[in-house]
Amino acid sequence: MAVIYVEIDPDGDILMILPHFIDLAWWDEDIPPPDDDEEPKEADDDRQSLASEATEEPSTIETHFKVSVKHLTMASRRAKPMFAGNYIETQPQADGLCHWKFEPIFHPRAFEYVMNAIHGQTQKLPNVVSLQSLALIAVVVDDLDCRHALWFFADIWIDHLGASVPDKICSDLCRWILISFVFEKPGPFKSATRVAILESKGPFSPDGLPIRPKMIEMIDAEREGLLEVLIAQLHSLIQRISDGVTCHVECRSNVVGILIHEMMSTKAFSPRPCRPFVALQLSAVTGMIRDFKLPGLYVSRGGRDGVPTNTWFVCRTKYIYSTTQDPMDDCGDIEIYMQSTRKERPSTLGRYVGRHECQLQTLVSSEITNLQTKVNGLELSDFV
Repeated sequence: MAVIYVEIDPDGDILMILPHFIDLAWWDEDIPPPDDDEEPKEADDDRQSLASEATEEPSTIETHFKVSVKHLTMASRRAKPMFAGNYIETQPQADGLCHWKFEPIFHPRAFEYVMNAIHGQTQKLPNVVSLQSLALIAVVVDDLDCRHALWFFADIWIDHLGASVPDKICSDLCRWILISFVFEKPGPFKSATRVAILESKGPFSPDGLPIRPKMIEMIDAEREGLLEVLIAQLHSLIQRISDGVTCHVECRSNVVGILIHEMMSTKAFSPRPCRPFVALQLSAVTGMIRDFKLPGLYVSRGGRDGVPTNTWFVCRTKYIYSTTQDPMDDCGDIEIYMQSTRKERPSTLGRYVGRHECQLQTLVSSEITNLQTKVNGLELSDFV
């Protein structure tokens, strides 16, 4: 196995051992991985390869960081109790150093940045990192519980990233959830978890990042709970309208038909969805509710002797307009064709078309408005 040695503190008394795979996702685009047919090259400055005599390409590499127990225990709330006890990691080995070996879950460059910060070597930290790199740093910080050692630089890095929380489910969204939790940023955390609640089409996946199971459970519970309430209220509304006698059948059929059509477009009608609401987005249902509009319903009224049955009269103020073409549907007015004629509205009007208004349409508008539940993200204070 190839070993890369990184000296953080020349007087250090512990080796932090990080195994990692050769094809590990490397830091940023300007730092390429080693060629497939080459051994890992010696790093400059304080890096040394201890595997120059290796004859076969290893499947993994170990990076050994020489650090100070004193600095480590002051910064890491995980390390402090461990080195206060009688654990194998606290016992000096043949080389006179304690050895603390981790699972292959950390990126070595991210780990090095965290160790530099813990040892006060801030001149070795960059002013800018990418979102992916910051997420890798956050993984280390979260595991060692040493966020205060990176607090100042984390603020700089996050500010540089700006308000760039994605509006869809993707790897970057998961990174934002992790970063905002680890470095205690309630605004981005709430925004990112809100997107997760709105846009997930099933149980939320952390994309391989160590996001707390409790957070995932709460994202799923919030999404499923809101969907259950919305769908139940929409189905109840349809049933109440169908069973009611508040208006004539044309009106009720119009309202119910439009509601069912809109619900079917979001897969919220039949078969009636249930938990965990796979393939159903909360954003799709709330969007349908937000954009829902009842089309104008126009019904014929009265009758007029001597007027062809295909003639419609449209009433506006004191005038009437007649045309043999059917009026166009819209949501508030009727388009009058150029060939229509205008004359004074008689005191007794025969057959005409009028916009239908009733309490049922007011009820639907009110119910739809009430269903526009404001979806909030999770509160960071519930987890820290």
